[in-house]
Amino acid sequence: MKMAFNSKPKKTHVPNPGRSNLCTTLFFIVLFTIPALFLLHTVTPINTTSMICTTFASSSSQSRQTIKPFWSGDLRAAEFAWNHLPFSDTQPPPVKLKIAVFSRKWPVGSAPGGMERHAYTLHTALSRRGHDVHVFTSPLDRNYAHHVAISDSCGEMLRDVYQIPTKRVHVILNGIDDDSFAKDARLGMEFRSKVGVPTNASLVLGVAGRLVKDKGHPLLHEAFPLITRNHPDVYLLVAGSGPWQQRYRELGPQVIVLGSMSPAELRAFYNAIDIFVNPTLRPQGLDLTLMEAMLIGKPIMASRFPSIKGTIVVEDEFGFMFSPNVDSLVEALEGVVMEGPRRLAQRGKACREYALSMFTARKMALAYERLFLCIKNETFCTYH
Repeated sequence: MKMAFNSKPKKTHVPNPGRSNLCTTLFFIVLFTIPALFLLHTVTPINTTSMICTTFASSSSQSRQTIKPFWSGDLRAAEFAWNHLPFSDTQPPPVKLKIAVFSRKWPVGSAPGGMERHAYTLHTALSRRGHDVHVFTSPLDRNYAHHVAISDSCGEMLRDVYQIPTKRVHVILNGIDDDSFAKDARLGMEFRSKVGVPTNASLVLGVAGRLVKDKGHPLLHEAFPLITRNHPDVYLLVAGSGPWQQRYRELGPQVIVLGSMSPAELRAFYNAIDIFVNPTLRPQGLDLTLMEAMLIGKPIMASRFPSIKGTIVVEDEFGFMFSPNVDSLVEALEGVVMEGPRRLAQRGKACREYALSMFTARKMALAYERLFLCIKNETFCTYH
């Protein structure tokens, strides 16, 4: 996913009574197919860039170690995620901004997707800061002046592959409402009992999201039975819907398929598992489920792609990474089973500490707010 910023005001949507007023436009794009990518490039002017994060040799996994704890300088020149920097929220923003949030989808129904949840979280967090936020489900135009990358590897791609000037590319990681995704061991045990996980289960794995091929479900579907042959008391909770839903049901009683879940139900789901699995087959911007699981205090198993390794599993303590193939996944699963719930809980504690420092909605909103203020007035571009 890529988000882009357009500083040009549009009177038809957001009134602009004077030069001092700012219309800030965010455009969220999720591209699921190559044809969609080609279509977007066809209609996009030459001086703009729109893409998903695809395979890219990234050194961003080292970015966390190379950032100085007391960094100062021009924020526009920062090539690391702004989430690393503390922005004060003890005072109201110096300027009330008029912000238009464009999302291809908006949360509808009881079980919104990741894209919809992200748009809603950003809208809510900016509104709480006192800004005037309007939501639209179609863009005004695609002549972007600034580009927001949601992972370090996406930022590198924009700069190094698409050659967008550094000062027009800004890395701001997605954020999660930490009040909605809080650790609650009792809630997790109640959920286990509700969905039928036996009390003698030695380990509970969890996977969530769209149950489609590119999310890696063929891998997990094939790998999990190889684990339960030798470890019949290991269970897998599957949250989500899609073509692989029925196939998971056919694997037997150790796999509990839950269907689509509301955010409140997802909170209980995350609290019920010992480790979260993301076996995606394709590079991606930044999967919200990984951050949600870490925020609740669960370690991660994930495919080894730059966006995940460079932004999520930046320390070995946070979990396990594997190549997107069955053999590598089985090897990682065996390692998880050998460690057991107690060691995984220790890993989960480290995950939660890191997530609270990087992936909260407040951190995300403050970073966006500072970016918009910087674009409005260069005084705000200096960080010290």
